[in-house]
Amino acid sequence: MTPVMKNAPLVHVVADISFTRLPEPAADVVERLHSELLDAGFPERIDAIRQAVEVVVSTPESEQQTEQKVTQIKRLVFRNAGKTRLVEFTQNSVEGTGRLILKVTDYQGKEEFFALLEQLLGIFKNCLPQLGKTALKGLALNYVDLIVPAGGQTMGQLVTREICPPQLAAVQDQKFLFGSSFRLVETAPDQRLRVAFEEVPVNNRGLTKVLPDHLAEHDKRCGLSIQAKEHWWNISTETYGILDTQHMCQLQQSPQLKEFDILDKFRALQATCSSVFREVTTEAAIASWA
Repeated sequence: MTPVMKNAPLVHVVADISFTRLPEPAADVVERLHSELLDAGFPERIDAIRQAVEVVVSTPESEQQTEQKVTQIKRLVFRNAGKTRLVEFTQNSVEGTGRLILKVTDYQGKEEFFALLEQLLGIFKNCLPQLGKTALKGLALNYVDLIVPAGGQTMGQLVTREICPPQLAAVQDQKFLFGSSFRLVETAPDQRLRVAFEEVPVNNRGLTKVLPDHLAEHDKRCGLSIQAKEHWWNISTETYGILDTQHMCQLQQSPQLKEFDILDKFRALQATCSSVFREVTTEAAIASWA
């Protein structure tokens, strides 16, 4: 997570801004948005659909107690050349919310990331003037670190015992399948920090999973490339780890988007994520990634 680390384990960063739904933008507005994002380094436009499944509970008199309601959500995605960054705009008519999401796999440090986020937010405000008038609902910042032992290292040398799943040393003849640890805490009113660590089995000395399930992209057209490290293809240990850190802020007062300092809040969320990373990884790990 630290930009000065030459071999940092960080593989994925997501900034998510949610707000009240806008009127559906006209075709010419979307074309203008595409033009400005192309100039900003996001030339590829992808029009996609995501399905949101809602479980509806019927009345007691109904024969079918529950049913699934599927909503089609349009995704407007713009991706850079090289497939390492994308910005996504979606609106959910059922929930009455919109979202602006920035994803990167070539993180160059917090200042560069937040400068890019500020630039993109400015473009969307310019092309969608009513965006600034919406009510801001929440912000979320997510970091994913792939903890893969290299050069004879063990998992215990890279992460602290507190973050590791239980080892169950008393159980004989066990075959490892999967391990995880999870903690959710409140860091301020309406602000939560979620830290999850997955211990994943190696297959043929290689990776079997890179991202946590909630960040997996199900539309191949909207995926991002992750620069693989050489030792990922020759892992000597039986397992490796996925550290998933998310800091979220729900804005119950629903301030007007243009009146709220979004970047300042994101910086505060990032500072806590960085502290968590330093707490759950060892000094030896930090030194090996430097």
